[in-house]
Amino acid sequence: MQPNTKPPPPVCGPKATQQVLAPLRSILLLGFPSACGGTPGKGGRDAAPDAADSGSDATAPGAPLTLAARAVETCGTWLPDHQPGLSYQTPSLLRLGIQSLELLRSHKDPAPVAISLPSSIVEVDASAGGEIASLMTGALPEGTYSHLRVGLAWATYRLQATAHAQVTAPGTLDIDISLSNHEREPGQLRTQGQYTATFSAYGQTFTYSGQTAFNCTLSAWGGIAATTGPRFDVRVPLPGGPFVVEHQATTPISIELAFPMLDTFSWRDLGSPGYSPGVLDIAQPPSPGELPDAMVECHLLMADRCQGEGVAPIHPTWPMPDSDIQFCSDGQQIVSPCPTQDASGFGQDAQYSVNPLDYEITADWVLDRVTGLTWQRAVPAVSFDWWEAREHCAAMTLGGHDDWRLPGRMELVSLLDYGSLDPTIDLEAFPGTPSDFFWTASPVPFLNLAYGVRFELGFIYDHDPYGSGR
Repeated sequence: MQPNTKPPPPVCGPKATQQVLAPLRSILLLGFPSACGGTPGKGGRDAAPDAADSGSDATAPGAPLTLAARAVETCGTWLPDHQPGLSYQTPSLLRLGIQSLELLRSHKDPAPVAISLPSSIVEVDASAGGEIASLMTGALPEGTYSHLRVGLAWATYRLQATAHAQVTAPGTLDIDISLSNHEREPGQLRTQGQYTATFSAYGQTFTYSGQTAFNCTLSAWGGIAATTGPRFDVRVPLPGGPFVVEHQATTPISIELAFPMLDTFSWRDLGSPGYSPGVLDIAQPPSPGELPDAMVECHLLMADRCQGEGVAPIHPTWPMPDSDIQFCSDGQQIVSPCPTQDASGFGQDAQYSVNPLDYEITADWVLDRVTGLTWQRAVPAVSFDWWEAREHCAAMTLGGHDDWRLPGRMELVSLLDYGSLDPTIDLEAFPGTPSDFFWTASPVPFLNLAYGVRFELGFIYDHDPYGSGR
């Protein structure tokens, strides 16, 4: 169901006006913030298949194609999700080392098209905006391309910090972290997770080093940063949607991965003597420094956040319909009639009706008068993985609307009707709904899973995003 600004049922849903970013956590190694952490070797996608033959011949026919990257503070409807007890700041002077670039025809294209880069690692000033590659589309196979996968070798960025040793000194902290195994200089291998952090104040510098691991999780907007062995790749839907390569076309194509970095570095204040709230306090071991709580690296190149639809809040900001439960229980079995007001067990859900189910039904869509969401009435006959479900909704035109989308978790839960079983939904409003698993647009925080609802008994489940659902 799909809702839109006029909201839809269990496969696609409305364009919400708010997005929620699940917090990302990291581990400090050697007593110094690495800005990253987690379990090595995980990232939510299978190993990348060998790419098809690459193309970047500037003399080939077709249209000029330019690919670039730029970090912005915020964009679209994206807002960082501030968690209680954390302090935040925005990294500056972000530079990226890009070692591979691939165009995909779908999110699971088994033969992506590799684009040759002008050097083994292209350095991009993401804070200022910089070009990654340029080519003629005649060097690419004709067809429609929907996703881009970027292999990152390294990243550098700057934070504001205060060091505590013999004196307390405010200054800057420059992070240089290896995202994939690579040679920054000939013969000098850097392994994934190696980092140096250089603190500078009053003309003096101190450098720390260490090793960390990455565990980036599924983005609420469809992008994903993944580690596969010693590689760190980012896969995102192309900004502005898919584009078509036709060799006879000559109109230039420009693709910029603009991605938000506002408050993507966070930490938990320790409150130690001399440490200030809202300040990243660092110290030489054995004194404790304040550990990072968000992985900057997991936000890199997530351009879908500037283009993607809003995601409904974790907690509903709209009235929730009544559960429509029709029975009472003594804790072991159903009892009838329900307990009277002075009896034990009085006050059960079945004895109250708050915001009773109220639908306006048409042949194509259903308006929920309680939540204000409009739902697609029919259920697709086929199943999808998580990305396919999102794309199916986004491509749909129904009832005069073309802004349909996959619903958030609580939006889909609002359709549950516990007065019915197998399926737990109003079959007059949504006839033919099977007791299957239906996707939501909501990822599970910290895990590479996505939430959905099984309408058999009305349970919320987490599910492999590459699995099957409606």
